[in-house]
Amino acid sequence: MPTQSTPFALVYGFEVVLPLELQIPSFRIVVREGLIEDENHKLRLDELEALDEKRLQAQQKLECLQ
Repeated sequence: MPTQSTPFALVYGFEVVLPLELQIPSFRIVVREGLIEDENHKLRLDELEALDEKRLQAQQKLECLQ
């Protein structure tokens, strides 16, 4: 991937969680489930704030390829 991000992550701000990851928890699912509600809200807010930067970087990488 030239942008280093998936289209899903650029739109929604996080990577997709596959149903299999809920049945057999991956590391990122275990970490999220271990957080208290306030920590989870803060983590999500931080991810959303970083989303604009990720989108800008992806756009710049695509423009360099054209």
